[in-house]
Amino acid sequence: MERESGFDLNEISQARSHLLGLATLWVALFHSYHLRFLDSPLLSQLRLAGVLNRLRELGNCGVDVFLFLSGLGLYYSMTSLREAQTQHPIRRFYARRFARILPPVLIVSILYYGLSGTASLSEWLGKVFLIGSFSQAQAELGYWYFALLSVLYLLYPLIDLIQRKGGAAGIVGAILLSLILTFAASRLFPVWFARAEIMLTRIPVFLLGVQFAPWCRNHKRIPRWIPWLGVPLLVGGLFLIPMIPSGASELRRYAYAGLTLALVLTAGLLCSLLKRKGFLWKCVCAVGTCSLEIYLLYENLYVMDPPLFRSVDPAGIVYALTVFAAALVLSVLLRLVVRTLREGFRPSSRNGV
Repeated sequence: MERESGFDLNEISQARSHLLGLATLWVALFHSYHLRFLDSPLLSQLRLAGVLNRLRELGNCGVDVFLFLSGLGLYYSMTSLREAQTQHPIRRFYARRFARILPPVLIVSILYYGLSGTASLSEWLGKVFLIGSFSQAQAELGYWYFALLSVLYLLYPLIDLIQRKGGAAGIVGAILLSLILTFAASRLFPVWFARAEIMLTRIPVFLLGVQFAPWCRNHKRIPRWIPWLGVPLLVGGLFLIPMIPSGASELRRYAYAGLTLALVLTAGLLCSLLKRKGFLWKCVCAVGTCSLEIYLLYENLYVMDPPLFRSVDPAGIVYALTVFAAALVLSVLLRLVVRTLREGFRPSSRNGV
């Protein structure tokens, strides 16, 4: 029967940590600005240098995967709170989400700007959290992502209400409304929305993840040829998207969005066919578990001036791998610090306190 032989979309949710790990590695590759694969004799001999360069050029797609899976995760979180009949579910939702994102962002940004220097508290807030993070003038490393994510967290209860009342049509309407409002804001307030293409393309990807979430949770099945179709789309995107003129940034980002859906479906199918129990899979899962912290740390470490150390590798591969390993170790330590702080501030339930 088709229902038994089709692809269960719940496999995307089951492979979420692995998909986050792959996306993190992809984003780290994109942020490795000084890599010169063509200078590696081994990669050139194996004819892999050009392919790796193409992969790095498409690394922005990794952020789209983050946003898609964030939409998926927020739906699961809110639905579980509602089904458990939790008191004040929206308050609990906000507490959980911001307890996850704010402590590591605060710790890393305070340390980074404490060392590199910033003119004032308002400038620090603008670079990390405020709408100025979407301005071309104030954009700083990867913090725009967390500013956008914070806005999406704040708006998600409204998005959840729209989805429950309007279903897929409601999400489509939300996508169209976000595009119209963002486009209008970019024309009315060009200074503050100089990077509006980020929201014009990334918010629809997030909402697409929200729409897929109930299908995943309810084990909706689709024909297997649909995710397999993602393979030629991914290969085609690898070669065709970099050919889009740099001036057509919106078109390129919408191509990333289409590539994201193909990637998530295909990777989910491949993960369902594999046991995911080997050492390599565990490493990818570990990277996915620390994806937020690695996203924060890797680029900051990679672009340090002076660099962490001098490498004799002309391609810069040794340096990039070493910095990534350092970011992974520090991300684990950062998670431990945040967990310790969280437990220290948690009210005690003993003796009626």
